[in-house]
Amino acid sequence: MYLLDTDVTSNLLDTRRTSRALRDRLRAHPLDELAISIVTVEEIMRGTLDSLRRAQMRKRNIVEAYEELRVLYNQLYRFSVLPFSAEAEIIFQSLPAAARRIGVNDCRIASIALAHGCTLVSANLRDFQRIPGLLVEDWTVG
Repeated sequence: MYLLDTDVTSNLLDTRRTSRALRDRLRAHPLDELAISIVTVEEIMRGTLDSLRRAQMRKRNIVEAYEELRVLYNQLYRFSVLPFSAEAEIIFQSLPAAARRIGVNDCRIASIALAHGCTLVSANLRDFQRIPGLLVEDWTVG
């Protein structure tokens, strides 16, 4: 199974940014081989909800902001969402200090991948390669 990192998921959902290499690799795998983490859902939803909140405060583009939220929900709904489980928390807590420098959410995503035996798909190989035992691939390059 492959776990898509937030950067890859965002890239995929924004057709203006999606690389051809990424789309080709994704098409090569059935949807049941691909998953996203609950941390990715949180990060993407947080950005969209912040946009909605700003639109509400400015009292403009509210219809567009709600439409963006609806579209995002429908897009994310297609993926299996892997939880941040007790096992992932144990892995997260055991990560060495050098690995934790990549950031809390990235470490949580890596821990979810490790807990579920997934290969992480990310454009951020340099940081994720600091995580012991984590398999990571970059599908954004040809």
